[in-house]
Amino acid sequence: MPRLFGVLSFAFCLFSCAAPGDPMRLAVRLADPALDDAVRQEADRRMVQIAGPGDEGRLAALQFIVQQPAQPPAMRVYALDQLAAADPERLAGLLAECLPDFTGSVLDHACGLAGDLHDQRLVAPLIRSLDRMRPPEEGRPPGPRPEEAALAVLSGKPLPETLASVALHDARLRSRVAALDLLPSAFAPRDPRNWFLELRVPEGDVWLANIRSWTLSFGTPPVGINEHAWVQTLYEPANGGLLAQALAHHRLLADQPDYVAAPRFVQTLALTDEAALRRTRGQLLSDLQARLAPLRHVRREPSSPGAIDDVPETLASCEPLLSRCDLFNLGHLLDALAAPATRAEILRRGLEDRADTTTEHGGVLSLRSAGDLTITVIPPMVTGNDRAYVTSDKALALAPTSLALFHFHFQKADNAELAGPGAGDLQFARAMRVSCVVISSIDDRSFDVDYYNPQGAVVDLGIYAVLTAP
Repeated sequence: MPRLFGVLSFAFCLFSCAAPGDPMRLAVRLADPALDDAVRQEADRRMVQIAGPGDEGRLAALQFIVQQPAQPPAMRVYALDQLAAADPERLAGLLAECLPDFTGSVLDHACGLAGDLHDQRLVAPLIRSLDRMRPPEEGRPPGPRPEEAALAVLSGKPLPETLASVALHDARLRSRVAALDLLPSAFAPRDPRNWFLELRVPEGDVWLANIRSWTLSFGTPPVGINEHAWVQTLYEPANGGLLAQALAHHRLLADQPDYVAAPRFVQTLALTDEAALRRTRGQLLSDLQARLAPLRHVRREPSSPGAIDDVPETLASCEPLLSRCDLFNLGHLLDALAAPATRAEILRRGLEDRADTTTEHGGVLSLRSAGDLTITVIPPMVTGNDRAYVTSDKALALAPTSLALFHFHFQKADNAELAGPGAGDLQFARAMRVSCVVISSIDDRSFDVDYYNPQGAVVDLGIYAVLTAP
């Protein structure tokens, strides 16, 4: 990458004084997205005539085109083909770095070239790309993905065997996670747990041993880089008691169709009493509705009709998006909010956020016991924007041993217009696979609480007043 930008910077510096037929000037024209594709390709042909296909300035310009998503797709495809003809080794290195970021026609073409290159370095990037594309890409018809065809050519094995090999032996964590993410669908209709049952974990591979233990114990493999990291946290000796209690309660729920086992629910499972665990979904919903009905509520205006944040924020409307553990979370939060001391502490922390105009405040909410909420404020990753809480790695790392991540919307006393999660908040929850809470100021003595999850549910838990000074 430094070589690429060095070459291009040098090219642009010489552009004004170079002769019209100078290769450096032609390289600049080739890389310029403001020009028509035909003009750029003609510049490339002239450069080949003058300096040859392997000219460094030309190759750097072609690489630059491939790496930039804003370049026209047709020019990126053209650049890929030219690099394949002029320097296959360079192209293989470039695809190893960039292929998981490609989409559409550029991805299709890159996958075809990956198969032609027969370079084993491309197996893991293809798997990472396939994992990234598990949800159907917008505008793409259903069916085999281009990565699968390339992987079949490169490995010469069925996809499950290729994935298993990467999961077992690849040294790169993201590649192993991607392979494990894809194994359930690759093994379908077989139960993916069968693979873990038969798996012989390499000696000393504690990371994979923990993933195997979690999958066999809870019946569902972790998904994504965060959940795989959280499993490692949960298997640390300090969390042994929490995990054991969660597993005992998991066994009481495992046959319920609305129950989802996930690392973010371990504290929820462990600290929910058996009486609540044995209640039916209908009983839980009825109880929650009865507790929410007397409370005042406020709904944030969505960014636009039909947008990700255009959610009614009621229990009834979001009920299909709430798993059994989400319902337990709502109960725990309502129990905690019933305590005057908890409400006073939330308001005190919120007012501290309002006084700090450099950033929103946030952190994690955790339970010492049922109904006994701990509010841990954790500094954001970056500051400078009072309307954004940039969740730090420290906060994310605490997710599996907490009830939910949280942040404040306390920029002003009457902040009802921002009461609830915005589009960015909901996208974060979905991408990070976390349960979240946002607490919004309503006036100097009251605040609104909203719970939201990775599935897009938003439940307004009501407006709460603090009658005494915090």
